[in-house]
Amino acid sequence: VLFRSKHLTEYFALLYEFSKMGEDESQFLISIHAISTMVNFYLGQKSHDYVEVVSEEEEEEEVVPLPTDKYKPQSLDKMITLIALLVEKSRGPDHNLRLSAADYSVIAGTKGFPFLFQQIKDCINLHQTRNLIFSLCRWNERLASHIVAMIFSAIHKFSDMCQPFFKLLTLLVEVTNVGPPGLPCFTELVLARMLEVMEVTPQSAFDWLAMQVPRNKIAHAWVMTGLENWLQHYLLAHNNQRVRSAAAYLLVALVPSTQFRQCYRTARPHKEVILTPEAQAVLHQVYTVLLRLLKVARQYTEITQHGSSKLSAYFALLNYFAISRTEKLMFGPYLLDLWQLFHPKLSEPGIPVHHNKQALLMFWYHVCTDCPENVQLVLQNAHIIKNIAFNYILADHEDQEVVLFNRTMLPAYYGLLRLCCQLSRPFTRQLATHQNLTWAFKNITPHPTQYAMAVDELFKLMSLFAAKYPDSTEHEIIEINAFRKQALQLYLQFLDGRSSWATLISAFRILVENDEDRHFVLYNGGLQMCFESFHTLHVMYHEATACHVAGDLLELLTILVDLVKCLRTCRDSKDVRGVFLGCKDWMDVLRKLVTLLNTYNPNDMRTLCIDLLKELLLLAPTDVLSVLVPVLTHCHAAFQDNNNAMPMGPYFPRQGHKLPPLGLKANARPLRPMVQMAVPHNQIDVAKGVDPEYDQALHQFYAP
Repeated sequence: VLFRSKHLTEYFALLYEFSKMGEDESQFLISIHAISTMVNFYLGQKSHDYVEVVSEEEEEEEVVPLPTDKYKPQSLDKMITLIALLVEKSRGPDHNLRLSAADYSVIAGTKGFPFLFQQIKDCINLHQTRNLIFSLCRWNERLASHIVAMIFSAIHKFSDMCQPFFKLLTLLVEVTNVGPPGLPCFTELVLARMLEVMEVTPQSAFDWLAMQVPRNKIAHAWVMTGLENWLQHYLLAHNNQRVRSAAAYLLVALVPSTQFRQCYRTARPHKEVILTPEAQAVLHQVYTVLLRLLKVARQYTEITQHGSSKLSAYFALLNYFAISRTEKLMFGPYLLDLWQLFHPKLSEPGIPVHHNKQALLMFWYHVCTDCPENVQLVLQNAHIIKNIAFNYILADHEDQEVVLFNRTMLPAYYGLLRLCCQLSRPFTRQLATHQNLTWAFKNITPHPTQYAMAVDELFKLMSLFAAKYPDSTEHEIIEINAFRKQALQLYLQFLDGRSSWATLISAFRILVENDEDRHFVLYNGGLQMCFESFHTLHVMYHEATACHVAGDLLELLTILVDLVKCLRTCRDSKDVRGVFLGCKDWMDVLRKLVTLLNTYNPNDMRTLCIDLLKELLLLAPTDVLSVLVPVLTHCHAAFQDNNNAMPMGPYFPRQGHKLPPLGLKANARPLRPMVQMAVPHNQIDVAKGVDPEYDQALHQFYAP
C-alpha cells in the first residue's frame, strides 16, 4: 500500500472514529491485529526512513525521502491515540490485557521497547503515549519499572536531544494521586534513577526537578533528603555555568512560595517577600545547608584550575535566601569561613574581573546591612580588621568589562567598609590612613558617571574619616585634621577641574569646614580649579538640555563665595589680590557670572552671583571694574537699541503666580547667556502700591 503523507492524518482519524462507534468495532480492530499492523508500519518507515510516493505526472514510482520532522508528529497523532484506546479496550475483568501475542510483543514484549522508544524520540503525541504506558502498566509494576529504565537509557544515549523523554517523565508523574486505579507510583520509579541521569545531563535533570518540586510532594521530599549528596558537586564544583545555575534554581524552587520563585530572576530580588511558616522552615533548612558549604568552597578558588566565576551562582543564591534579619543573623557563626574564603585567595590575586569576589562581597554587604550584630562580629576579629582593606582593584576606565565589574563590586566593598566605620571609630581612623583608600579617592572618585554608587560610598567614607565628635580626643582631632589636609592636597594636585567638577564639589563639601581649610585650598591652586569647574558647568547649564546641573552650579557658587570672602578678609601679609589675579580664567569667570543675572535663573543663583561679584570687586576693584564695566555697558546699549527686547523668563515675578522650582532649564532657557536686570516697565503687571506682595517680589528680584 502506498501512503501519501498528507492523507495519513485522515486515514488514522477514520480508524479512530470507527473504533469509538462501539465495543464491537473496537474488538474487531483488535481481532484483526490492527495494533501490530500499525506499529510495524511505523517502525518499518523508521527502518527505511522514506515513503513511496506516486508521481501524478509520471507512471513510474519514485522513492522519496520522508521529511520526518513534519510528517511524523502531525500525521501519526491519531495512530498513537488509536493504539492507546485499543490497548485499554482489550482489558478483561481480571485486569489483564487480552492482546494477541503479536500485538503485545510489538508494544511491550520486545527488548528495549523499540516502538515506545521511537515514538517518544519523535515526540509524537506524548499525552496519548502516557495513556498507552498507563494502560500497559496498570497492575504491572514490573513492566512500569522496565519502561522507566528504557526512558532513562534513552536519556543516557541521546543526552543532547533528551527533552521529549523528560516531557514524558513529567506526564507520567503528574497524575500520581489522580490516575486510573492500579497504577504504580511513577514518581518513585523515576526518582530512583534520577541521580544516574544527573551525571549525564545534569542541567536537564535539574530543570525537570525544579518544575516538579513545587507541585509534587514526593519529589520535594526526595530532593530535600538528598541535598547534601549532590549539592557541592553541581553547585560549586561543576565546570558548566548553566549546570550551576540550574542547581541554584532548583534550591529556589524548593521553597513553597510562588512569589519567592518569581522574584529570583528579577532586577530587584530583595523586595518584600511574605512567606508562610512552612516556606520559612524550608528556606532556613536549605539556607543552612548552603552556609555549611562556605568551608568547602575554598577548594574552588584556585584560578588556574577553577577560573574566576565558579562560585558566583552559589553566592548569588546565598544572597537571595537572606531575605530578612533572621537569615542575616543565621550567617554569624559562619563569618570566619567566609573570611578564610575571601582572604587571601580572592582578595589578593591581580585579576581585574573576579566574579567570585564580586558575588561574595555582595552577599557579605547584604548580610551586614541593617544587621549591626554581623558588623560587630567583623570588628571583633583582629585578623579581619587588619586585612579587610587589602583588596586588588584595577581602575581601567577604558575597558568596558572592567568598568561594569567595578560598577557592581565596588559599592558592595566600600559599603561594607562604611558599615564597619559607622560602628567603630578606631577602625575609622585606621582605614583613613590606609593606602588603598587613598588610591580609591584618587582613581575612583573622579569618575562618578562610571561608578556612581561606588563614588557615593567613598564620599560617605570620607565624611566618616573627616567627622569630629563632641567627645573626640585631642589625638583624634589631630588625626582628623591631618586626613583633611592630606585628602585636600591629593585632590588639589591631580584633579582636573573642567572634567571633575562633581568630585571637586563633593570633596570640598566634606573637607573644607573653616577658613584654615579655605586658606589651604586658596594657596594650593584651588581657586583656579573652581574657576575651571565653573566654566564647564556654565556651558552645560546653557547648552546641554539633558544635563540638570543647576544644583551643582549653586553649590559651586557657594564654595566660590566662601573662598573669595576668606581671601579678602585674610590677615596674612601675602598678596591676596595676586592669588585671584594669578588665576588665568578670572576675567572669563566675571563675564560668565554676569550672564547668569537674568529672569531665566532662580533667585538663589542670582543672589550668589551678585554676592560673588561683590566680593571680587572688594578684593580687586580696579581689575574687576575694568572687565565688568565694558560688559555691562555693552549689554545696556544693546537693550536700549533693541526694540524687540528678550521676553521675560519664568523667574520674573508675575502677579498671582508662584515661581517655578529650581531646575526648569530644559523647558525655558534664553537663546544665549545674557544680562537681564534692567526693569522692563512695559511688563510690570500693576502700578506700585496696588499689590504689596507683588511689590515685595519685584524688590527682592532687583535688590537682592
